[in-house]
Amino acid sequence: MPQCPVCAEHVPASARICPHCESRLGKPRSHDDADDEIEDYEDAPSRRRSAKSMNRNHSSGVPVWVFVLIALGCVPLLCCPVGLALILPAVQQAREAARRTQVKNHLKQIGLAEHNFHDSFNQFPPRGGERLPPGQQPQSWMTDILPFVGQSPLYNTLDVSKTWDANPVQAGFQTPLAVYLNPSLPPMQPDSRGYAVAHFAGNAALVTPLGGMHLRDIRDGSSSTILAGTVDGGFKPWADPSNLRDAAAGLGGGPDAFGSPHQGVVLVVLADGSVRALSNALDPDILRKLGDPNDGEQIPPY
Repeated sequence: MPQCPVCAEHVPASARICPHCESRLGKPRSHDDADDEIEDYEDAPSRRRSAKSMNRNHSSGVPVWVFVLIALGCVPLLCCPVGLALILPAVQQAREAARRTQVKNHLKQIGLAEHNFHDSFNQFPPRGGERLPPGQQPQSWMTDILPFVGQSPLYNTLDVSKTWDANPVQAGFQTPLAVYLNPSLPPMQPDSRGYAVAHFAGNAALVTPLGGMHLRDIRDGSSSTILAGTVDGGFKPWADPSNLRDAAAGLGGGPDAFGSPHQGVVLVVLADGSVRALSNALDPDILRKLGDPNDGEQIPPY
């Protein structure tokens, strides 16, 4: 049996067109043979279409694109847990960064309020000692700056002729103030007497029983002295004049030291109104110098 010169398959001796590759076979042809070949060649597409139809009939009958869509639909389901595991930490970090920015804004407001108070009364709050108006009892530094943090209506409801802890408790002192709160901490409940607490505290070296200091009394410079900072424990009412911390106690938090829920840093506002993030690993000696407004010691870069 002869072979096709193109595909090398065996073909019938009488064939003019290879049934395998449909190529014309080189052999003498008569006019009738040519006509038969043309007819066979023209019928070849029909045969191919018939073969394809038969193949489809033997398949499941489901178009290929259906399988493609099913596969694409399964990809997100398979990747979903992995995607969430990758995205969730980034979302949490973004939220924490936003809360930290909000805390910085609160400290900037507090710093600006203290400077506006200084411009009005020629000293940082609170007013005390001989500078206290007749008939007025000493109040906390946070109470004194209420008109300068947009809380004039609240301040006007307070009876400052009474001590802050006089009975009955004044309703104004039970009002929680967003500017005195850290959004990174859980919502705080009032203390046992109903006083609203604060997440910030003043520098005990600047706030004395005689009142706050004048800028000229800060001989170490306002940019080298802590004015106030965040706390993460031992929360006190914002109305409490003893809501203070000693920078020399470190940054470990608790009832006596500055602290923070923000990982690795404690946020403070300096006496010049700028906000700084102090590392928890800051040299204790540098921290002590930042807390003391009049130690006369030079502070190295930190």
